[in-house]
Amino acid sequence: MALISQIYVPYSRHDMNIQYKLQRYGTDKLTARSYNGMGLELKELKIQQHHGQLFHGGGKRKNSLYHKGKCNLLVVAASPPTEDVAVISEPLTKEDLVAYLASGCKPKEKWRIGTEHEKFGFQQTTLQPMKYEQISELLQGMAERFSWDKVMEGDFIIGLKQDKQSISLEPGGQFELSGAPLETLHQTCAEVNSHLYQVKAVAEEMGLGFLGIGFHPKWAVKDIPIMPKGRYDIMRNYMPKVGSLGLDMMFRTCTVQVNLDFSSEVDMVRKFRVGLALQPIATALFANSPFTEGKPNGFLSYRSHIWTDTDNNRCGMLPFVFDDTFGFNEIGIYRGILILHAVLLQV
Repeated sequence: MALISQIYVPYSRHDMNIQYKLQRYGTDKLTARSYNGMGLELKELKIQQHHGQLFHGGGKRKNSLYHKGKCNLLVVAASPPTEDVAVISEPLTKEDLVAYLASGCKPKEKWRIGTEHEKFGFQQTTLQPMKYEQISELLQGMAERFSWDKVMEGDFIIGLKQDKQSISLEPGGQFELSGAPLETLHQTCAEVNSHLYQVKAVAEEMGLGFLGIGFHPKWAVKDIPIMPKGRYDIMRNYMPKVGSLGLDMMFRTCTVQVNLDFSSEVDMVRKFRVGLALQPIATALFANSPFTEGKPNGFLSYRSHIWTDTDNNRCGMLPFVFDDTFGFNEIGIYRGILILHAVLLQV
C-alpha cells in the first residue's frame, strides 16, 4: 500500500559544500521525538551552492527548507507516479509539506485505486536481460500499434503515455505499468490484462518474454544494463552509501503496489496503519525468492531481506506511524528529513 511517494532531490555533488554539526532539536522544528528510536535525529545543516543555498537551523526562517537563486530547483513527486513534476522556486516550509498532503483529501465518491505492475523482460533464446535497444524497439512498437504517446529523455525513449496510464522503465529495464485511477478491482484487473496483452503482442514477435516475480532468481547485478535515465545514475551512486543491498533493489526486484485515496487525516492514518501492519502477512503469503544467481540463498523471501539493508532512513516498518500523534504533520517532518538526508549524501 502506498499513500505517498518518495522525494527525489536532483542536486549535484560538485555544486555544494555542506557544513554541519550535530544538535538535537525539539519537536517544533523538522524532527520529532518519535524518530529518536529510528536514529533520525535532524542535523543542523547549512548547505551552500554556487548560486544560492538550502538552509535550515540557526537562521530567521525556522521549520523551512530555504533555497534561492536561479539554479536551485526542488522537485517534489506525488502519488500516483507521473513524469510531470512541480518545480518550486519559493521557500519550502514544513507547513507546505503538510498542506500538500492535506490537499489530497477527497470525498468517498471520488476515491480511486491506482495500481503499479512491474515485470522482468528477457530474451527467449538466451534467457538473458533485454538490452535497452530491444526495450526501445518494444516501446516504439507499442506506440505505433496501440496509439501510445512516447516519453523521451533526450534522444532516448524511456516510456509511454495514454490517457491516465503510463509505462515506464525501472533502473534495470523492469517494465512498469502505472495504471489510471480506477473505481473498482474489476477495472484494475481488466487494465492489467489489457496491458499484458499489448506487451505480449509486440514482445513475442521480437523473441522477448516477461517474468512476473519479485526477485530475479538467476541474473547478477553486473549482467543487467542500466536504463538511460539521468536519475538512475544518481541512484546507482547513492544507494551503496546507505546500505549494502540497494543495487539489488534497483536492478533485481519487481513489485506490484497500490495507491489509495483518503477522505481526511483520520482516514489516512487508519489506512496507513492497516497497510503497514499487513506488510509482514503479505510478505509471508507471497514469499517466493529462495534463489540468488541460480543457487539457494537460505531465505524464503530474499526480496524482503533486501529491504532490511537498502536505506534504513527510508525503509522499514516506520514505528512512529503507530504513535498517538501520527498525522500529516509527522509525515511532513519525515519527508523534510528525507530531503535533507538525500542532499547530504549527494556531496
